[in-house]
Amino acid sequence: LQYYRGGIDATVKFGTREAIGRFRIKSLANELLAFGAFSIMALYYLVFWLARRSDITTLLFSAFCTCFAIRQIVTGEKFIFELFDISSITVLKMDFASIFWAIPILHMFVARLFPDEIVSKTKLHVNISKLALPIIIAIALFTPIFYQSKLIVFHSIYIFTVLLNISWIGVRALINKRECAVIFFAGIVIF
Repeated sequence: LQYYRGGIDATVKFGTREAIGRFRIKSLANELLAFGAFSIMALYYLVFWLARRSDITTLLFSAFCTCFAIRQIVTGEKFIFELFDISSITVLKMDFASIFWAIPILHMFVARLFPDEIVSKTKLHVNISKLALPIIIAIALFTPIFYQSKLIVFHSIYIFTVLLNISWIGVRALINKRECAVIFFAGIVIF
């Protein structure tokens, strides 16, 4: 037993061969477009960080974009199987790692983007994310997929609290008219 919630992970689609083929092509196109966009952003901000290593914010954003670029090819149509001959367990581990790692990275990015909005309650949440990231990385790399899949419920609760915390920071940044607050909040709403 590898994954305790194994099986079909999406709604079964019925239709003609052509209709299902068109649906798959559209899904692949959307996923590859998102993969390309996240990959370009990740590379751009990585290069930007290499030019100014003192600004860790750009490195965090690059890492966040990398997580979501990976997520685009390991979920949905799972385009990674077209590129590489790898096991489904490896792809599932990449799926879990991409979302498990992205959330604390996003949290640390937002905390660095708006440091003046961090108050005692939000600082505790950010410190929990800083502590959680290496633990989550170790779990993703060194534990069997069965245990990782059991952690999804707890991670979902963590994601919810982090997103609330990020929203609180974003609202405070908007109220205090911080630089980039409007763009950040628009990005969060669109995302």
